[in-house]
Amino acid sequence: MKVLFPWLLPYPCELSAYPLSDTEDVTGLSWKEGPYIHPRSFLPSFPNVTAPPDVIRRIRNGMQVQLPEFSCAPLVKCFADQHTLAAIVRRVAGPTFRPIVVL
Repeated sequence: MKVLFPWLLPYPCELSAYPLSDTEDVTGLSWKEGPYIHPRSFLPSFPNVTAPPDVIRRIRNGMQVQLPEFSCAPLVKCFADQHTLAAIVRRVAGPTFRPIVVL
């Protein structure tokens, strides 16, 4: 199946999907064996940080938070646990971050 979205990218892209029959029994599969991409491998240029539940609640309400992330990257992926991407946050100053995309 080939679908073109010229308004999204400067070049045409080809998208493919997994049939529902291929995804019905994935409970016994690990992330590498299954048809899915691990959330921490998305956007590899963004550092990962896992936040505690009280900080995740503040992020989901759009509040600024302080995260233990020590790189100089302006954007960071914030996880609620090992597999749950909660938000993409932007550095405001030092360890203070503001959510820009909340999932």
